Amino acid sequence: MGIIVPEATLPSGIRVSNVYMSFSGELVYVYPRNEDGRYTISAHYKVYVDSTKNLGSNIKIPISVTEDNITGRDVYSILYENLKKVYIGYLDIENALLEVSLM
Repeated sequence: MGIIVPEATLPSGIRVSNVYMSFSGELVYVYPRNEDGRYTISAHYKVYVDSTKNLGSNIKIPISVTEDNITGRDVYSILYENLKKVYIGYLDIENALLEVSLM
């Protein structure tokens, strides 16, 4: 599961093109916020040269999401939803593979 991003500027200011971003192999932390009862989900996503991930990645970028309710929801899906809001113009690899397999 991941997204391919045609062009983006990472939070560090580095411009990249045609990269693959994924939470694969990363720890995800989920904890309630005491003051308002909302949940915070935190993780790092990696930026790879391509979706094979053969070359590995030294680029890890933190992301944190706050949600009212996570009951019955996959935390990775929540993280990907928010990652897609950051990198517009992405190609969703999971959905693309699903569409190809249905053809």
